Amino acid sequence: MTRLLVFCLRDWLNPRAGPAEHCAHEVFRRIAGQGHPVAWVCHNYPLLPIRTKRRPRVEMVDGIQIVRVAARPLYRPMVKLFLSRFVRNGKLAARFDVMIDCVDGRPLPLGDYAQIPIIPLVFRLNPHVHGSDDPPGPILAATAQARNALSRAGVPQDLIVELPMKTDGGGCRNADQHAGSGLWEETADLVLATVERL
Repeated sequence: MTRLLVFCLRDWLNPRAGPAEHCAHEVFRRIAGQGHPVAWVCHNYPLLPIRTKRRPRVEMVDGIQIVRVAARPLYRPMVKLFLSRFVRNGKLAARFDVMIDCVDGRPLPLGDYAQIPIIPLVFRLNPHVHGSDDPPGPILAATAQARNALSRAGVPQDLIVELPMKTDGGGCRNADQHAGSGLWEETADLVLATVERL
């Protein structure tokens, strides 16, 4: 049993969720379905355009525990606070085996909390982000565009694990198109195999 702590700016229920969130949901719900606990940390958002009522802070959907830490502008600082509390209480390594950072632009600064391995799952990489010559472990590329961006950023080829998600103009295709193809199961198995390699 591998316990995953996933960081993604939005959850797949968010009205502004895009292909990255929907594709990540398809993968992680299958991982959760195999009995691996998955917690998804994202920002909170209004249920209605009136902006009076927000989604619940914590809820379980599709076997994934969603934890909404703050409104979008405060997401990055609140992730730091969220993790620092876990580290201070000694609960990060006790509750999770690996952190997954869903990168759709720039990664979160999770290195300060590296009591457990961190694996970036890159959908899109900001061209101003530079990779390390010696990253601590594998990096998952969700698309061919992400793989190319990681190569340009200086990430060694042997550390890039390209996932079998299909690309469409540089992004994941509609998640529902591949529901019965086995694509998501194959991707989930590859993510788990990468995590277990650490």
